[in-house]
Amino acid sequence: FLMQPITGWEQTDVECAETHASVTFRRNYGTLAAFYEQAGELMPGVFVQERNESEILVRAKLPELITQSSMEEKDAGTVVREINTIFQQIDSPVDTNIAVDIIGDGANSVSLNVVEVAASSKLTPPEFMKVFNDLRGVYMSRSAWDARSKTWSYEVIIYAK
Repeated sequence: FLMQPITGWEQTDVECAETHASVTFRRNYGTLAAFYEQAGELMPGVFVQERNESEILVRAKLPELITQSSMEEKDAGTVVREINTIFQQIDSPVDTNIAVDIIGDGANSVSLNVVEVAASSKLTPPEFMKVFNDLRGVYMSRSAWDARSKTWSYEVIIYAK
């Protein structure tokens, strides 16, 4: 929705977080008036912030998805080993970290083991997520596109035993 071409403006980066997506446009030769005219037609209802006369941030709320709980049946150390193996097979660097996520409030809180995964790739988000097809409890918390390097950056969380 936000990856629309605007005449005279170049997309420099795009980010999808949990609730919003945003894109930064940098002016090549376009005008602010032309930007608003085209963006209004192509991306109705977005929030637009002029950072300066040559850079604009556009943000849109993401639709709420139906969530379901799932958890990988393997322990966090085994999941890290599997993730490292997968990325070694595709010859791509990956950063992993084992952490504890506390869900809930006070006496009703639950501590869950999570594996945090950070990686960069030329793969699009749907293609990248196929890397995790054999795992359960996988949740992409962030993806970002860098137009200069034509690379995606991803952050993924895997809930482990």
